[in-house]
Amino acid sequence: MDDKMYDEYIEKLKHEDYDGVILFCHTEFEHYNIPRYKEIIDITRERNLKVYAIMGVDHDYENTPEHVEIISWPSNFCRETLEQLLHWYNNGRRNIDSIDKILIKNLDDLEYKYHFVYLNGKSHIWRSLLLDTVAKHDLLKYSAYSWHAEYTGNPPYPFKYYNGAKKVLDNQFAESKDQGWMPKEYYESFFQLVPESTLKTLFITEKSMVPLIVGKPFLVAGRKGINRKIESLGFKLYDELFDYSFDDIENTEQRYDAICEQVKKICEIPLEKCKEFNSILQDKITYNRNKAIELAYDPNQMPELARQVIKHYDDTGEKIDWWLIETERRLRDIKNKYF
Repeated sequence: MDDKMYDEYIEKLKHEDYDGVILFCHTEFEHYNIPRYKEIIDITRERNLKVYAIMGVDHDYENTPEHVEIISWPSNFCRETLEQLLHWYNNGRRNIDSIDKILIKNLDDLEYKYHFVYLNGKSHIWRSLLLDTVAKHDLLKYSAYSWHAEYTGNPPYPFKYYNGAKKVLDNQFAESKDQGWMPKEYYESFFQLVPESTLKTLFITEKSMVPLIVGKPFLVAGRKGINRKIESLGFKLYDELFDYSFDDIENTEQRYDAICEQVKKICEIPLEKCKEFNSILQDKITYNRNKAIELAYDPNQMPELARQVIKHYDDTGEKIDWWLIETERRLRDIKNKYF
């Protein structure tokens, strides 16, 4: 919402009658960073209104006001990413006419030019550190990587090993910020190194969901335990390739070094030999995609309050939250067309 819409919202919250307030933060993990949060909390406390914050992560929040209830939805990005990757509206803009051009259904169809693909959007400090660590281990030469040098909220990182140069795989992301449009190099790489969105919590976003749905082995660099958290949702890790013991290392720099050791282990294998893993990996690739689809469409994975909002839309046509309802509508389109 813009400032005017927020002003109108605050005035309604002050003077009109409500049963409660829902903060739809299911694509985020910091509900307290939304605009006017303190005003919303103060007004709802004064008016004795319950606040429900639907979050896209399973996390223990400290210092949460007594009248705020946190509702976790850690599998939400199965839905968000499936819609982002496969819906006709998105792919129409991308000039993609078939999901067969997106999903990797047969690994033998790929010709590898790179050992790994490594995509970076915003240049957060922890992503900068990871890039510098990958450069320290001299692994960038094996990768198709991007670095847009988009420093948001932090100054440019003082690299020790990386030269700081921008690197764009294709112009579509630099121009449109379209996270669901995979560059051609994605399909020319054996596995993916995923820099997740935060080190503050175990937040599984579209960055990790893309290889699960598209179909690519991957390692996630995030907070300690992020790969095991993905496994806890029912997905299978690629332990045929990687030793995930790095996931237990508390210190970030040491964990990144250990991740790079796993990357290096695969990069030492000639690319033509990497195809020999295909038959071993294919069943797991298919299983993980099917698990993501299952989680996306399972109503039991969705918070009851979100189900109520969707039912209210089905009954009345009213979109209490545009994003939630539009995602649901598009997922239904995808299911009717493909599944």
